[in-house]
Amino acid sequence: MEKKKVLKNQEKRVTIVCCYNNKEQYGIFVESLKNQTMPYDLIGIDNSNQKYESCSRAYNSVISRIGTEYVIFSHQDIILDEVVVLEQFVTHLERIEQFDILGVAGAKAGEKRIFTNIHNGKGKFAGEERIVDMQEYDTVDECFFGGTRECFERYPFDEVLCDDWHLYAVERCLNAKVNGHKVYACGSSMIHNSVGRISHGFNVNLYKICKKYAGSFKQLRTTCANTRTDLVGRALYYFRREIRVWIEKHFVYK
Repeated sequence: MEKKKVLKNQEKRVTIVCCYNNKEQYGIFVESLKNQTMPYDLIGIDNSNQKYESCSRAYNSVISRIGTEYVIFSHQDIILDEVVVLEQFVTHLERIEQFDILGVAGAKAGEKRIFTNIHNGKGKFAGEERIVDMQEYDTVDECFFGGTRECFERYPFDEVLCDDWHLYAVERCLNAKVNGHKVYACGSSMIHNSVGRISHGFNVNLYKICKKYAGSFKQLRTTCANTRTDLVGRALYYFRREIRVWIEKHFVYK
């Protein structure tokens, strides 16, 4: 496949923010960015010394440093395997409203399928249904998402509700919808080297998010979970998942 020429003199319109604790993975991610056809700013947050106890706090700490129109928050284990991925994603960002959210993997209540065009590290398709162009969803995955700089200045990540490393994008999506904005995922293709194990921290954060948004949403669908938000529904889901975490800890990953 012929590579497109990188437009070195093009004005930077997007900043990519990545909080990492694995320098090798982060290095691979950075190398994949260097081949992209559009310029960008990169803010890497080195958390190998565990300075930040949550991704919400880490991301909020650099919002004031973003000088571009758009911002993307990315996992350290993402690889942009096509040179036009960033350019295509920014093209989709141009189509959404100022306080909307855009990701690359989406989920919606009442729908069992996960919609995405990304692949895991083994080349396997990571979802059940591919996205054509850009579609509206309830929530998007944390692996790669963003919006305008103004969006995350006005609506920063919730450091109290999401005080771990999970569901901070989901909470931002629900917050956006409550405030009359929209959530989208687009058909950008990339590699995500993640095992996606459910943890106690994930379960706790999910329960708290369900409790906060129970008055607005009867059901919460994410790319990793599907639960009712009412007291009984969220409690049952929490305890079922805690049993699963215990089994995996003592028998599966022992």
